[in-house]
Amino acid sequence: MPVTLEILRQWVDEFLNNSWGVSAAARTWHISTRGLDVRLAGSTRMQEPSDKPVQDIQPVPGARIPCGNAYDAAQALSWVASGESNSRTRLERQIEIPVLIEALIAMN
Repeated sequence: MPVTLEILRQWVDEFLNNSWGVSAAARTWHISTRGLDVRLAGSTRMQEPSDKPVQDIQPVPGARIPCGNAYDAAQALSWVASGESNSRTRLERQIEIPVLIEALIAMN
């Protein structure tokens, strides 16, 4: 299912931010649009996750730039989930990926 950057931004800023939090949402946005994993680089409460200032960490192997479909978004989510240090959180997030992708597809 094709995904536009406008729909992706809305999904990241609203749905993913509410589900996984601002850091994961910002990371997913930058992986999906720039192919880079990031960390938040400042406290700007009023900005959406896609607009937060970030510091680049590393390129994400195989990231499609820009994200063009739901599969690409799922791959970005998988990268973010796999980076969780807590094994329980990592597993919970991996299990949630299909639900998150269904929400993205429904927004299209």
